[in-house]
Parts: sequence; C-alpha cells; structure tokens
Amino acid sequence: MRARLMIRYILGEMIPTFFMGVIVFILILLTFQALRLTDYILIHGVKVISVVEMMGFLSTSFLPILFPMSLLFAVVLTYGRLSADAEIVAFRSIGLGMPSIIAPALILSILIGILSLQTSFHIAPWGNRQFELLVTKLGSEKPATIVKEATFSEGFFDRVVYANKVNSKTGALEHVFVYDESTPDNPVTVIAREGRIIQEKTDLGNAASLRLSDGSIHRTSQGRHTKIDFSTYDVSLLDPAEQQFRSKTPPSLTIEELKARMKTKGLKKDERLSLEI
Repeated sequence: MRARLMIRYILGEMIPTFFMGVIVFILILLTFQALRLTDYILIHGVKVISVVEMMGFLSTSFLPILFPMSLLFAVVLTYGRLSADAEIVAFRSIGLGMPSIIAPALILSILIGILSLQTSFHIAPWGNRQFELLVTKLGSEKPATIVKEATFSEGFFDRVVYANKVNSKTGALEHVFVYDESTPDNPVTVIAREGRIIQEKTDLGNAASLRLSDGSIHRTSQGRHTKIDFSTYDVSLLDPAEQQFRSKTPPSLTIEELKARMKTKGLKKDERLSLEI
C-alpha cells in the first residue's frame, strides 16, 4: 500500500515536469527557426496563421527527439528535488527499498518509450509531410519571392536557380541560371538572358511556370554534352494536380513506407543510405 502511494506521488511529480520539459524544449528549438519563420512573414508576405501552422507541424516533427530529452529532464528534476528535501531518506525509513523508489521512473520510461516509437514511426513523418506541403503551397502563392537577387537559391521547386536581377512584384528575372537534378543520371542546366515567373489559378490550386527567353539547354549523359538553343522555353514549376502525390522525402516516410521503399529494385547506394539514416 505504501509503495503504491509513493509511486503515485512520484509519478504525479514527474508527469507535469515532463510536459513542462516538452514545452520548454519546443520553444528552444523553435527559437532556432525564428529567423526562417520571420523571413516568411516579411519577405514572402505569409499570414501569421500560416506561420502558426508551420510552427505546429515543426513541433510535431521534433517530438521523437523531445520526448527522451523531456523524460530525462523530468527524472533528474523530480529525484533531485526528492533528494534535496530528504524525501528519499523518509521513504527508506518507512521500509521502502530503492527498487520501489526507482519504479515510477521505470514505469514512465516504458510509457514514453512506447509513445516515442509511435511518434517516430507515424506522427513525426506526418508532421514533416504537412510542413513540406504547406511550404510548397505558400511558395506557389508568391514564387518570385523565393528567388534572391545574385544568390544561388536552393529549394526553388526542387531546383537551384540564380538571377542577376529579380523583380519580385512582376516575377521578371534577368540573366537566369537553372540547375535541375531531379534525374541525377541526366542533370539539366538552363541558361537564359531573361525569364518570367507566370502564375495561374486553377480549380485545384495555384500553378506556376518559368518562361525563359533567349537561352540554351545543356544536358550531360554518359560523358556526352548536348546543347539546345531556344528563343522561348517554359519550365513547369508547380502542378497542383500532382502536388498531393509528389514523392515524399525520407523524413516524411512512415516505417511501413520506409521498408517498402528499401525493397525497391535498382535502389542506388546513396538513396538506400539516406533511407537507412
């Protein structure tokens, strides 16, 4: 009876401390993303509600790391306080041994371990996936703001783009360089004198394309270099019909999807390594 009361008492101390630790660590990790999130508001003109959604999805993806950290925080803080207040000595004086005193920490560890497994395998990948889709959706609303003048901008709809001059209001670009490595065996480099990002609203969402003028396409395959000159060339950046079905990144895959992906025939060594990690 005494052991049960003690276990309930210590668990009652640890559980609130655990949740407090989760909140504190989430705030700390979000602080490191503050500059990135502020950039979305000031440069991309994203609404505050969308930034709150992004913070929620980011927090979900952090949970597999935060749960073990918060558990350690709760155990150290709780047992440290019990020791400082001589409560552990009091427990032992009434005949309770160390196994009984340690039992609450073990019980909470098992519960948090099970929760962490479910979070790692399902909840965190879902949060990461939703974050990716939301960022792409926000980027489709003002795609020109993604490109920074005289800077190689990565993550421009899975491409690397460079432009000497950028007009974010009209979407006009000057002296454009685009590198597309969506097919690693056959990367494509496009160089153009000027370009313009064209947006179009459809029933399914925003579509975007990059119209390049007066340039050339360079391909390298099996040691051969091919050059194609063009006067006008359209690059499809975003198709809303395909958006929900775009390939997931490894952090967005559930454990079942990871196993299925790793069984894919012809999977390259670097791709398999990224999935295993």
